[in-house]
Amino acid sequence: MKYQVLLLPLLTSAVLAATSESRIPVREPTHPETAALAATPHPAHDVEHAAPDPHAGLYGSDPDPHAGLYGDDPDPHAGAHTATRAPGVPTALERSSAANGRTVAEIFSERAALNEKPVRLRATVVKLTEGIMGKTYLHLQDGSGSAERDNHDLTATTTEPFEVGEIVEVQGQLAIDQDVGVGYRYAALLTELTRVRSD
Repeated sequence: MKYQVLLLPLLTSAVLAATSESRIPVREPTHPETAALAATPHPAHDVEHAAPDPHAGLYGSDPDPHAGLYGDDPDPHAGAHTATRAPGVPTALERSSAANGRTVAEIFSERAALNEKPVRLRATVVKLTEGIMGKTYLHLQDGSGSAERDNHDLTATTTEPFEVGEIVEVQGQLAIDQDVGVGYRYAALLTELTRVRSD
């Protein structure tokens, strides 16, 4: 009994020393499917294989996720619908002779006074986008104004058929400071456009 009491601390120390220096053996999987799963790196645990960007590879080599949605035209109305643009800059056109006739530049400069009034315009259809909430969006230019002052191109909405490159006299009601969503705001927008005549 005396020897057992003396040996007990020694045995305890020996056991602790042995377990701290040795490692518990791990059984390797023997089933082929289990072995294949164990050999496959897990993306959540394998830091070397985990991509730092969760979106990496979703869009190929192009970092812009919106690239290609609208083609070469940054206008989101283009590409999503049928859009046609006239080549070149239209030549200067004679102003409409109607009492409410204005040039594109005059519409922009007098927009506050012309707000919610009918305006007549003689211009070239330089761009046309169909199928936006049941309407067609036209871009009209008559050679007045300039791109630097952003008063040379007037946007109009219509339900009538038009062709790009057409020179037309049209009339619509002017609306100013219009926000149509998706980042599109118009200082002047000619609405309910109707054709008066074509040249």
